[in-house]
Order: sequence, then structure tokens, then C-alpha cells
Amino acid sequence: MRTRDRPLLLRRALASVAAQRFVDYEVVLVNDGGAVEPVEAAVAGSGIDDRVVLVRNVSSVGREAAVNVGAARASGRYLVVLDDDDSWHPAFLERTTTFLDSSDDLAVAVRVEVVRERVEGDVITETSRETLAADMRRIGLVDILYGNYIPTMSLLLRRNVFDEIGGWNSALPVQADWAFNMALLSRGTVGFIDGEPLAFWHWRVDAEGALGNSVHLAAHEHVDVNLAIRDDFLREYIATGRGLGALLMIAESSRRLSAELAAAHDERQEIMRVQELKLAENLSAGLGSLRESIESMRAHLNALDHLLHSIDEGIERTMNDRWYSRFARTVRRGDDKKGTEAEGDA
Repeated sequence: MRTRDRPLLLRRALASVAAQRFVDYEVVLVNDGGAVEPVEAAVAGSGIDDRVVLVRNVSSVGREAAVNVGAARASGRYLVVLDDDDSWHPAFLERTTTFLDSSDDLAVAVRVEVVRERVEGDVITETSRETLAADMRRIGLVDILYGNYIPTMSLLLRRNVFDEIGGWNSALPVQADWAFNMALLSRGTVGFIDGEPLAFWHWRVDAEGALGNSVHLAAHEHVDVNLAIRDDFLREYIATGRGLGALLMIAESSRRLSAELAAAHDERQEIMRVQELKLAENLSAGLGSLRESIESMRAHLNALDHLLHSIDEGIERTMNDRWYSRFARTVRRGDDKKGTEAEGDA
């Protein structure tokens, strides 16, 4: 384990070690230039202080070099790097050691769960979880050429293999684990324990300073170092005709092409989205105009209906008036006739 000024997270990591069902282990804890008292207090309160070998670097030698410092003090036949901000399932050591005890693989990895969290004072609050590389079913050299998908806390390896490779490249500021994993897979196979996650990779995306994750705080450095590692392998291949240089170049070219195709796809999707929005706006405007036309026609029809109704009323009144006039004339003629007859009788 490597740590520096993160006692809150360190206590959680040590607690996950203390909870292991497999108990034949030792913990080599490298305090890489951090405050001494908080680390000693975390160890003293862990319940496994008798299993901890505490190594203090008076000044920091760097994250990657600290792994080699710890490995040099380790005495076990298996080795795993558990960072101070990560943790394990209680069955991690039991399942991985049992696997390697009955396997010829150089190492074994487990499924990993990414735990997103935030830290406020002395309180760690989990915000979400997700399975890392959920579709992964094996550990392969082909896949590792594209990028590192084997977090350190998930990989238990044989100590003699670590020594044969020469440990981690301490000259690298980051991604020494990726370079090591490529060297590991170049030598032989790595097993994989599928099923429930047994290792937990804790992310604090927005955290800064000591509480941050290097993969987020030093994102640009990770990109630059990744390319530098590929360049080194490619130079070796050009000079000797051996190594992973050509394959790494092909993998990077493939990754860039995939990224360009994905970007082009996203651009097309955005263009289509904008066009759909414009079409929807035009259709909405057209429907609005049509609605106004229909309302105008309805108003005209209502006016016409009102006019026709008025005409009908006028016609009816006219017809009634004419009927009444005829009736009145008929009545008058009848009255006149009766009057004339009355006069004759007189």
C-alpha cells in the first residue's frame, strides 16, 4: 500500500484488509513523504497493526516508485497493490489466492466496481456505483494495448513475475501500472474471476489536492504519458524489430479512427437533431398558420350562416307580409261585397 496525507481514506482501506477471510498476509505500507502521526494512528486503530510493515519515505519518491519501495520489503509469494483510497470485498484474497494456487496463470484479476463518492470533512458519502468494463470476460493482451483496464487493486500476481519484469517503471509519473501490465501479459496469461465485484475503485471526480484521484486531477498528464510509453515501445521496435511497438501503434491508430468515427457520428446526430428541431418548428408554424386559417374560415362560415339566417328571416317576413296582404285584400273584398248587397236590399 502507498499513502500520503489521506488518513480518512487510509483507515477505510485498512478496514477492508482487516475484513478479509484469508488471513495469511502482510501489509507493507509506504508513507511516501506524508505526515507521520496520522498514518501511525490509522495503523494502530486498524486491528491488524501486528501485520503491518510501515515504511516511511522522508521525502516523496513519487507514486510509481513507491510501489517498488513497498515490493522490496514484501516477503509473500503473491503481491497486490492496494492504494489507500480503494478497498476490497472480504473474499478478495481468499478467491484470488485459491485461484493462483491451482493455476499456471501469472496473475489473476477480479471484476471491479467503480464507487463514486464525495468527502466532506470526515464524512465519505457514496453517490453511485457502476461495474467497470461490464462486458469483459477475460484479460487479454489485445485489449490492454488500447489502454489499461486492470486497476491495481484488482490484480494479484506471483512475486517472482514482478521481480522478473523489474517492477514498475519508477521514472514514469503515472501509468506505470499500464506499462507493467503490458509486460505481464507479454509473458503469459492472466486469469479472470467473473461474477460479483471483489475490488472497489473509489472515484472522487470533483475532489482536489490530496483527496483527488490522479486519473482525474492529472488527466492531461495521463494522456501525454500514454503516448510517451507508446513512443518508447515503437522506438524499441524500430531499433530491434522486437517488442510491442508496432502493435501499440496499430492500436492507437485504431483508437483514433474509432474516436473520429464516433465524433463524426455525433456530429451527424447533432445535425439531424438541429434539422429535426427546425422541421418541428416549421411544422408547428405551419400548423399554427393552418389553425389560424381554419379559425378565420370558421368565423366567415359563422358570419355566412348568420347572413343566411337573416335572409331566411327576411324571406319569411316578406312571405308572411305578402300572405297577410292577400288575406287582408280578400277580407276587404268580402266586406265590400257584403256592403253592396246590404245596400241593394235596402
